[in-house]
Order: sequence, then C-alpha cells, then structure tokens
Amino acid sequence: MQLSWPSGAGPTYAGSWTEISDLEALGQIGIQWGTTEVSPPEDGSEEDQTVTIKTSRAAQSMQIVFGLNGSDDGQVALWAAAKANADYYFCLVLSDGRTRIWTGPVTSCIEAMDSANSVVKGMATIGINSPITRSA
Repeated sequence: MQLSWPSGAGPTYAGSWTEISDLEALGQIGIQWGTTEVSPPEDGSEEDQTVTIKTSRAAQSMQIVFGLNGSDDGQVALWAAAKANADYYFCLVLSDGRTRIWTGPVTSCIEAMDSANSVVKGMATIGINSPITRSA
C-alpha cells in the first residue's frame, strides 16, 4: 500500500502525488456513528425493548507508522502539515491499485523510540474530514 498527497504540500489537489515512504503500518478508515439507547414507555408488551439509534457521525482518523527518513519528501511534507492548521488531500493506493482519497488535517506527528538498537519510527494521525472517495 502507498499513502500519498498532492505535490507541493498544499491544501488543494494539484494533480500529482508525493508518496510518504517507508510505511510500516496503516490504521483504519471508514464511517462510524455515535449512538444512544432509547427506551419506549413500558406497557408490558414484548415491544418494550430498548433500541439503539444513530445520533451523529463521529469524526474519524487514521494512524500511520513509518520508518523515520528525513530526506523523504512525503515525510517532510507530513511534518510541515502537522504544524499547519489546514486540511490536506490524501490518497491511499491499495495493493490491487484501487484508491481511497479524502481530506483532513495532520493532527499529530511524533518520533517513537522503541529500543536502543531499533529504527526510529515516525507516527502520525491524519483526520478524515470529508467523504472517502473509493475507486472501483
């Protein structure tokens, strides 16, 4: 899989994508709703059942883990986006060539040190503030 965003690291789609390299793990994307349980007035019938209803669509985010590489253009742009207050386009290319495209902010970008002899990893959280466009 490949995660990219528009060349130029701006908040609008520019037509070509810059890959974020050395990805090790990608989180989840999708739709999730907040819910609440509603109980009807009890009258002793079998229909006296608490039901779950959707309330509002919850904001989603995707966590990514990557081998830290300060010379990778995609990672450099990702770190810059974490400092900005803007939404950016992201494109996830699946192993079969299908894509997922969305916009959202980079809400965190951190360095993770595991053990003394391991590769330093970068970890970022990308918000999903738009519908996810899925290719067939």
